[in-house]
Amino acid sequence: MSEELKFHPLTDLFPLIEGDEFDALVADINTNRLRDEIILYEGMILDGRNRYRALRTLGLDPEQIRDRLCVTKDRIDEHHGGPAAYVISANIHRRHLTTEQKRELITKLIKAAPEKSDRQIAAVAKVDHKTVGVARARVEGRGEIPHVEERTDTKGRKQPARKQPRARAKTNWKIDDERARAKTKRKIDDERKSLVRRLTEADRGIVVLLSSFFEKYPDQINAFVNDVWFSAAEIGPEASAQVMKTKFAAAELSTEKGGAT
Repeated sequence: MSEELKFHPLTDLFPLIEGDEFDALVADINTNRLRDEIILYEGMILDGRNRYRALRTLGLDPEQIRDRLCVTKDRIDEHHGGPAAYVISANIHRRHLTTEQKRELITKLIKAAPEKSDRQIAAVAKVDHKTVGVARARVEGRGEIPHVEERTDTKGRKQPARKQPRARAKTNWKIDDERARAKTKRKIDDERKSLVRRLTEADRGIVVLLSSFFEKYPDQINAFVNDVWFSAAEIGPEASAQVMKTKFAAAELSTEKGGAT
């Protein structure tokens, strides 16, 4: 009997099938023979551990199994991105992994190549890069992998493991003061313009009102204005204001009496 074939260390990324699932595989191979080749890489089984175990369970000697082996080292390196990528790709599409199994797979990939970026590992494991980031933080926190300063991205470029925080701009108090003063000036100007506009509208209303009074009572208005004008020149603005009120009240009373007759 020839020596048992060894499993490539990368195959440990995925668990062996056991129990009813393995028994079903043995029965299928016994009925339909081996449909897929067992892939060797560097003399070890890279893909097909469970098929190999099933053949051994059926009583086949390792030597009898060799005609079912496919040695594809060059093809795997050149066309599949290396043995790790091949193992993961083959098993990801073949198996329905549980959440826990996917988590274990991501953890193993991070431990195997901590220098690879989260996106690069996510592309291999067929998961979101944020999921890889969470797993990486967990194993780094437990000290299971070293902290790396640079990681390799999906294009093979070296990138900082953590983005540097953007430097905050220095505060220029002089510029801030000038901006505050300019803002205050704009506010005052706006309020001044609003006030002028309201006063202008009010002035127009007064002009219209006085014009209507003048058309109806020109003699009374002229007399009223002349009295106020001369009194203001003689006795001053404050006293003239009082005179204006008195004259206006008298004129209004006289107008009401005149209108009533």
